[in-house]
Order: sequence, then structure tokens, then C-alpha cells
Amino acid sequence: MNALLVSSVTFAYEGASGRALDQLSLTVPVGRMHALLGPNGAGKSTLMRIITGQMRRYEGDVRIFGRPMPDAAALLSIGYAPQPISLYPNLTAFEKYSQELCMKNLGGDPFFFQPVDKFHSAYNISQALRTM
Repeated sequence: MNALLVSSVTFAYEGASGRALDQLSLTVPVGRMHALLGPNGAGKSTLMRIITGQMRRYEGDVRIFGRPMPDAAALLSIGYAPQPISLYPNLTAFEKYSQELCMKNLGGDPFFFQPVDKFHSAYNISQALRTM
């Protein structure tokens, strides 16, 4: 079973010349985490607003634990942690993530990322973080 199923979701903002999301599909298995990474305007916030029921005018299917959205009870079973605006715009995603882990005492010494690398490996966090 999947914790989250997004199937062929398409969304366009009123008056926009293009689509914010075009046939987007993804699954998150039960017990797994998933991070949405991408440049500004890629549709990350739009997708999260659709998943959490804040936007309802879309095509496609969104289900949480098999329950079609919007469903208030299903939303109580997931976690959503939006990232606030970064105070360090010159850091890569890896550096920002590592800095956050270090500040929360989850990643060890901020100048030596070996413990952070182990954390990333344990949770299958992509090497793409190093270049974003």
C-alpha cells in the first residue's frame, strides 16, 4: 500500500499561459519519506497545496492511504513540513540541509559532513542535494 498516490495530476493557474503541473504522478510507500526539490516555479508548492486539500480545481487523482482527497481524516495521518524562506541563499541544498541537521544536533560537526552523509544514506536522500 502507498501512503501517497498522485496520479496524472494537471493544474493551471487562472490566466496563466502554461500549466503548473502537467500529468504529474508519484507514489510514496508506507513508512517512507519523500522530499520535493526543484527550482522556483517547478510546482512543488502547488503540488503540496493539492495534496493537503488547499487547492481542489485540478485534474487527476490524489489518495492518502487509499482515500481520495480531500479527506480530513486522511490528512491527520501524514506529516507536511514546508521549508521557510532560507536565510542563506548561497548554500547548496546539501549545505542547507546539513546546516539544519547540525543546528538540531542531528548531523554532528558542521565542518565535517560524514555523519550527515550517513544520515542521508540511511534515508536514501539523493546525491542531487550536493549540486542543487
